[in-house]
Parts: sequence; C-alpha cells; structure tokens
Amino acid sequence: MSKKHTPTPWHIATGYTQVKSEILDKEDFLVAECFDRHKGNAEFIVRACNSYDALVKALSNILKYKYRIDNKDWSEFKEAEKVLTELTK
Repeated sequence: MSKKHTPTPWHIATGYTQVKSEILDKEDFLVAECFDRHKGNAEFIVRACNSYDALVKALSNILKYKYRIDNKDWSEFKEAEKVLTELTK
C-alpha cells in the first residue's frame, strides 16, 4: 500500500446532491467522489482518513508503554499490535 496520499484533513463539500458526495482536501481540491444515495459513506471515509494518524500514534504509545513495563507477551495487547501492523504497512 502506498503511503502517499492527499494530506488531511478532508471534508465533504457543502451542497452535495442526493447521488454524489464530493470529498475535498483542506484547499478544497477534489480527493474523491462517492456515488450513493446516502452521505454516510462519504462521512465515514472522511472520519476514518482524518483519524488515521491519531490512531496510529495512540496505538504506538500504548505499545511503547507496554514494552517499558516489560517485554512479556500480554494477550490483551495482541489486537493492538495486529491493527498497528496493518495500519503501518
């Protein structure tokens, strides 16, 4: 997966139609169009993309804290490790 993308934050253009929502970058350039009857998909894409960096940072900090305490295999951290690995490929 390429790590290059249009910088966030993204937002949804105002005045969308019932069929199409436009996702714009902070300078109002088009990033993507969602063709559906509901604005929910575009809202979810924007929310997920805008949250990505903060999520990676939070998971990294949690795992750093765990490793400072000890380097044992804590089962409750397995999912965080798996998610962080997938997010940072």
